[in-house]
Amino acid sequence: MKKKSPQITSHHLSEDDSREFIVFHINKRLLSSKEFKPYDIFNPFKSDFFAVLMVHEGSIDINLNLQHFRLEKNNLLAFAPNMIKRLISISDDCKFYAILYKSSFLVNANIREFHQDVYDLSVSGMPLYNLALHEIKILNNLIEVMLLRNHAEDANMNDAVVKHSFFNLYV
Repeated sequence: MKKKSPQITSHHLSEDDSREFIVFHINKRLLSSKEFKPYDIFNPFKSDFFAVLMVHEGSIDINLNLQHFRLEKNNLLAFAPNMIKRLISISDDCKFYAILYKSSFLVNANIREFHQDVYDLSVSGMPLYNLALHEIKILNNLIEVMLLRNHAEDANMNDAVVKHSFFNLYV
């Protein structure tokens, strides 16, 4: 009897398609929570958004387009919407940031096509980076600023800060 392959599901950044950008600080417990249950990221899926994962404790095993990657402390992984993704495992002590955004966010942030092209090349080639200590400190600070946007009352003011931080992340 033939073994059935899992179906590839599709995930969206938000149910009503209104969000262009979200930042999460994630651990294994949060991934097991009811908020994440509908996403079933332990089975193959595609998404309508780009993503950047930065591990600061523990490890994650993930497949991107059937290629295995092991992310450990100080690793950054970037991937595009058209890639097939599957979370294989996450260590009990794992903590990581996930930056999720749509291509419209790049356009609205005035990140020129050149920067988009450079990023597209990086995620289609070798998307795993081992960060140096000084890079981690800078990225942690930028991500913390972006996290504030998720809880901001004055979203318009914070949009400019997030877009500037995001631009600096990729330049």
